[in-house]
Amino acid sequence: MSNVVPITQRSTIEDEASLWVVRVERGLSDEEKIAFKKWIATSKVHQEEFFSLVKFWDETEVLGKLAHIVPKEQMQKQTQQRAMSIKVSAFAASFILVICAIGFITVNNTFTSSPQNGELFSALLHTEVGKQHIEYLPDNSILHMNTDTVVRIEFGRDFRLIKLQKGEVLVDVAHNAQRPLVVVAGKQAVKAVGTAFNVRVVDEDQIKVVITDGQVVVGQLNTSSDDITEQVKQTFQQSDQKTSLSEGDMAILQGRERHLKRLNKKEMDMEVAWKSGHIIFSGEPLEFVVQEISRYTSVQFEFADASLKTRKVAGIFQTGDLKGFINALEENLDIQATRISDRLFSLDTKSRKSKKNSKPQQ
Repeated sequence: MSNVVPITQRSTIEDEASLWVVRVERGLSDEEKIAFKKWIATSKVHQEEFFSLVKFWDETEVLGKLAHIVPKEQMQKQTQQRAMSIKVSAFAASFILVICAIGFITVNNTFTSSPQNGELFSALLHTEVGKQHIEYLPDNSILHMNTDTVVRIEFGRDFRLIKLQKGEVLVDVAHNAQRPLVVVAGKQAVKAVGTAFNVRVVDEDQIKVVITDGQVVVGQLNTSSDDITEQVKQTFQQSDQKTSLSEGDMAILQGRERHLKRLNKKEMDMEVAWKSGHIIFSGEPLEFVVQEISRYTSVQFEFADASLKTRKVAGIFQTGDLKGFINALEENLDIQATRISDRLFSLDTKSRKSKKNSKPQQ
């Protein structure tokens, strides 16, 4: 029996579909297989909601586990429909945590000449906590900015530079071998010609990079020069400071240290789900979950019961609704969330708190 607790909020078709995805991924009991066959056969809406969510997990694994449960024709039909159109709005409310919505950003753009390929361009962009933004750059690259992110963009005639001062971005880089694009974050630099990759400033010394398409080269920034473009140039001229990464690679960069991991499809989807306004968890400890939630709001969480930190949860969350997340914790994890202040919640086990409150006064 799994010790991962799926979080659900209220009973709807979307809720049920999300819960079934989690159950299928961790393995169905004989009773659950019967119940699932009945549920999936109830209506076309049930089938559409379920298969639209499968995309955000390990699709091959989930469909493989369904091979002897769901008729082959039905799975093929749903797969073909998804290939034509993925209904992103079909995320289940049973895993909804609305933390942030696409919002306005602070933008300061300067075109020093016509913003054509190879011309000069600079901009300073900032998203507030809980906001996201998509910026279409003059070279046809696309910059996705997550919550609480600050970037400075400098394009020259022979270089494209994005300085990630804080936060997280996903860059879909327009191909130009003569004018590579480099993202600088902390003391690390990521160089690409035409690819897509995600960069997150975890803290002052730690940078996380995930390659979603193509290849990049990463290196520790050479700070011998005061000119950032010269620093980047020197960094990639020194072969001992460079590491190549390809699609599916994740790297935690800290100084000269490189911690590499190969991601499967489900893990890749989890890392970049924020781009479509979602957060995905698959058995992570609650302590990690609330830390991720706090990135999208001004609210922090403390644990009155330390044992809750290791409670594992799974779910697909749509960024935006703090109240919904609190309700989900209380309904599914035997947790009592108490607001201590405008920016702080205390998490305790309901049964433990009830015992404390029921103790007789001395």
